[in-house]
Amino acid sequence: MPFLRYKNYLIIYIIVFGGFFLLALSFGLRGEGSSFIRLSPFNNAGYDTVYIFIMIPVSAIIGGLFVGYLLGPLYLYIHKRIVGRKMIYGIQDKPKSDKFKGIFLMALFPALMTVNFALMFAFNPAIQQIALKDSSGEELEMVTFATLLALMTGISMGIFSPVWFLLDSGIVFTNKEKVKYTAHPTEVRSVGGWYIYLLKGYAGISVILSYYTFFLYLWEARAGRIDLKGMNLMFLITWPVMPIMIAIFIIPAFILLDISREHRKKYMLKWAEKYGITGPLQDPLDIG
Repeated sequence: MPFLRYKNYLIIYIIVFGGFFLLALSFGLRGEGSSFIRLSPFNNAGYDTVYIFIMIPVSAIIGGLFVGYLLGPLYLYIHKRIVGRKMIYGIQDKPKSDKFKGIFLMALFPALMTVNFALMFAFNPAIQQIALKDSSGEELEMVTFATLLALMTGISMGIFSPVWFLLDSGIVFTNKEKVKYTAHPTEVRSVGGWYIYLLKGYAGISVILSYYTFFLYLWEARAGRIDLKGMNLMFLITWPVMPIMIAIFIIPAFILLDISREHRKKYMLKWAEKYGITGPLQDPLDIG
């Protein structure tokens, strides 16, 4: 059965997502806290949290799958016209692996970018007024950050998705012609890999440090008001592991990306042909 390929990741997803979902739902059923999302159809914080948890994977699927079809050709066009004016392009055909692995590491990059974007806007008073029902209470940064997570997940996945389209299509380039009369070494790189290197700056170790600085700020802000029940319990459980939690929540998007790999590959290769990229690179490193 094809879904056996995704068994391990699905088990992790069901356990983690299901656990947090049920915990938030239980707080909602108890009427824990007042609603904080401006556009929320609910009337308490527990249900708002459930809503955020549901929208994170939904937003990831929309950004990860559909946006890739829109921006994948654009990423390739930008690279070829701006970065690769003196580069030689080709196709490196790589068969699909029999194993579905390395997905958590892939998911961690957009998860960290999500955290980065949410942190950037959490302290903005204008964003707080737009996102929250009440922007005059305490801990506005925390609730704004939480409210923005689903939207920023979709945006982050939309930014990374074209990169995975390019990686799966096998489009590569070499600077062979550019360094022909210089001492610089000849290199062969994938277009998708080039973008990954560029985007890592927005989803790296600095984001983790910034997030935990933010978490410590929230912890100090709640000093003397922490107990082990209600939404305070949700805070204690979710916030220390938020980047990892988001990475797990967006696993369904990666399963759909894997299922659609061949279609996405053919789609990108059609665009590559329109840009004059066909066939493999011929002796790109001048070996032989």
